[in-house]
Amino acid sequence: MKRSKIELAIFYCHNQTPTIKELLGKLNGSGMMNSRKVALPCSGKMEVSYLLKALESGADGVAIVGCPEGECDYLTGSTRAKGRVRYVRKILGEIGLGEDRVRRFVLRDASQQEPMETLIEWVERIKAMGAIR
Repeated sequence: MKRSKIELAIFYCHNQTPTIKELLGKLNGSGMMNSRKVALPCSGKMEVSYLLKALESGADGVAIVGCPEGECDYLTGSTRAKGRVRYVRKILGEIGLGEDRVRRFVLRDASQQEPMETLIEWVERIKAMGAIR
């Protein structure tokens, strides 16, 4: 049985809270997805095991939302998150689940149209891929 909504896990830097609330308000209102949100002190605190556990626990896709590189309060957090996401995407590609199930987003402001369009495109790709199980 195919689900009508996809399940997403969204990990985000606490500095992105206002932007995340606005973007997810728009997306959740579209009826496209259900989401579980987890605030982190920094996207660089995201561990590989968290990403994999989210997928194992039923998420169809995992988004990591952080600050632009060079603007991180923890200096290298955004760079660290980028590397961890790249590593998990490689693993997912190798085992055939699709590397696109995990994606890193860099957001400055929810009023910008590009982040919203990029996020919607990703959600549509995840929905087209279907549930993992």
